[in-house]
Amino acid sequence: MTVAEPPLVLDAPLPLTLSARGLVRFLTRTMIVLVLFSAIATWMERTLGDFPGRDLFGDLFQVSAEANVPALFSGIILALAAALMGVIGYARKVAGAPLARTWLVFAGVIAYLSVDEVAQIHDRTTMGMRQLVGDVGILHYSWIALYAVVVLIVGVLSIAFLRHLPARTRNGLILAGFLYVLGAMGLEAVEGLLEYSGLYRSVAMPVLVHIEETLEMGAVIIVIATLLSYIRTQLPSLRVSATLD
Repeated sequence: MTVAEPPLVLDAPLPLTLSARGLVRFLTRTMIVLVLFSAIATWMERTLGDFPGRDLFGDLFQVSAEANVPALFSGIILALAAALMGVIGYARKVAGAPLARTWLVFAGVIAYLSVDEVAQIHDRTTMGMRQLVGDVGILHYSWIALYAVVVLIVGVLSIAFLRHLPARTRNGLILAGFLYVLGAMGLEAVEGLLEYSGLYRSVAMPVLVHIEETLEMGAVIIVIATLLSYIRTQLPSLRVSATLD
């Protein structure tokens, strides 16, 4: 007969601290390891014969694959960025500060990107968009056309928001946004052109894919670092607590 373990009693609240610098360092190192593993998997697939575990390693770590470790990592860091932005927005709302709703809206946008990263929603729009814009080389991955419109709208709506931010926060978010769009859409368009031209198996394709994914993950890590810095400097009294009542 199994005896249930009695409840654990703590004499004081359990302190949980987060080192912003340590977290960013950990995420950066994890990104580098994942990209390195992906490069190794790609090299093995293209240069070595089949051997036990080769395909499994590739499925798990190639950044071009879906539903694997790099995709999960990308989804997690996007969710973390969305959570940090949401915390900032909620704190500003409670304090009656301006732009609280804007922070929350952008938190929702990043949360959508997190879901998109895991569920590959953008890829599922390709066939429908291709019927509208045609299969025209650089728009071979035609979801880019739809998301380009969204990026333009978000960019225009961000101008007033960015003007109200401290210079360091503004510059960090602009840099991160530029790198993310460059990777997710700019390099993706070039990759589509290569595939459209019959060069999918060229050496350039995996190189571009790895640069693309590095830019995307690196951009999100920059967002996380920027938001943590903003919280430290602009919300120094912020304390987050949760109850399970």
